[in-house]
Amino acid sequence: MTRTRKIVLLVLLLILFVGVTLGSMFYYKYAESFNDRFLPGTQINGVEVGKMTVPEAEAALAASVGDYSLDVIFPDGSKETVSGEDIGFSYALGDKIGNLMENQNKFKWPLGYINVLKDRFNVKPQFDRAKLSLKIHRMPQTQQDPETIDYTTNAYVGYTDGTFSVVPEHQGNNINPFSMYRVASESVSKADRELYVEQKMDDILVKPTITSDEPGLAINAEKLNDFQFASITYVTSDGTNYVLDGNVMKDWLRQDAKGELYIDPAYWSEKQTEYVAWLAEKVDTVYKDHPFHTTDGRDVILPGTAYYGWEIDQELELEQMKQDIAGNAVVEREPVYKKREGAYLYDNNGFGQTYVEIDLGHQHMYIYKDGQIALETDVVSGTNTPKRRTPAGAFTACDKARDRILRGDVQPDGSWGYESYVAYWIRLTNDGVGLHDASWRGTFGGDIWRYGGSHGCINCPPRLMPQIFELVDEGTPIAVYYD
Repeated sequence: MTRTRKIVLLVLLLILFVGVTLGSMFYYKYAESFNDRFLPGTQINGVEVGKMTVPEAEAALAASVGDYSLDVIFPDGSKETVSGEDIGFSYALGDKIGNLMENQNKFKWPLGYINVLKDRFNVKPQFDRAKLSLKIHRMPQTQQDPETIDYTTNAYVGYTDGTFSVVPEHQGNNINPFSMYRVASESVSKADRELYVEQKMDDILVKPTITSDEPGLAINAEKLNDFQFASITYVTSDGTNYVLDGNVMKDWLRQDAKGELYIDPAYWSEKQTEYVAWLAEKVDTVYKDHPFHTTDGRDVILPGTAYYGWEIDQELELEQMKQDIAGNAVVEREPVYKKREGAYLYDNNGFGQTYVEIDLGHQHMYIYKDGQIALETDVVSGTNTPKRRTPAGAFTACDKARDRILRGDVQPDGSWGYESYVAYWIRLTNDGVGLHDASWRGTFGGDIWRYGGSHGCINCPPRLMPQIFELVDEGTPIAVYYD
């Protein structure tokens, strides 16, 4: 190598040495400026705090609280927003920001200028968890419409066509609000701005707790198939059928210490009695409100203060049920009734086509035979006072009689409050309200009942009472209503 080349090389090396030295001095000197400032590109809870001091970073975080919100985005695209104000969102910073700065690597400062710094810190905020829970539970998506939601179900022993088998569990799409709250709480704790529910479905869906591989299910199905169960389909007045079969009676069995199913006679009998009582509660209509369609086209409700309706004879039905079960019968039948309506519900709300309608508001009575008005007339009902007002409701013609003496309450001197002879009598109630002729009246209808009505009975014109007596048979339904 020539002397000139050596000189050039030495100069170049000197320049390089000086450059590196100066560059290093600048690098280290600039790094020192981040002893009390965050590196460029640093984020805390999504807030840019690069080149800020600790107080400046704390102020920036505090300012971000006011506009904080979490958008909860559901799979169907619907969105619910939880604002920070709704849940008392804030930061309790303490020494946390200072600790973050102390632990940062100041020599990574060049990375911040080329947007590759990975310092993304989270300071856990504080919020009112009860308020967040309430917001989540009130969201329409967590309340869910029972008519549209596909519910998760556990595996169970089902009964089909007389055979028990294990029905597998089913994973539905119903959200557990408590799990949804837990996921949302995690998002708020990280100050996230969006929560995509679809990405968290495994965490928030209601899960089956009993699966088909549960050994006890298959064993119970096998044991249940060893029993012979009757099948009774009860056909009721409103068109609803209630089925009593193995699917119900399996729950009447007992299980011993070895897991064997057996019939405990006392418990078995108790459950049969309970079932008849439950069936009566579903089917009986006595002393319950009755809908009624009036002659002038109105739909009214007859108050449930009267005895007309269906009523199961629970004692006789229990006896018949036990016979059917003991014989493993497969039958479709009505319950054993003590009282019946004139027709099924679909036929004029159970009143059928032959009935009496008494419109007390208009003081008018209609008698229907086979769907046609056979007779109508003005009447006078009980005076409009608590004691004398004619009761509204659904009744029947309990009994009929000729030549009766109607008497009022016994007075202090032993006499009757009143005594009135009637030629025709049709009783409605057990306490003496009925239809009868009233020879002492010259006019009927209008407002007479408001100030000069009867003691509770329905007064009818004497000239029409023979025909009324002939048209109304014992057991005929009688609908009585006010406006």
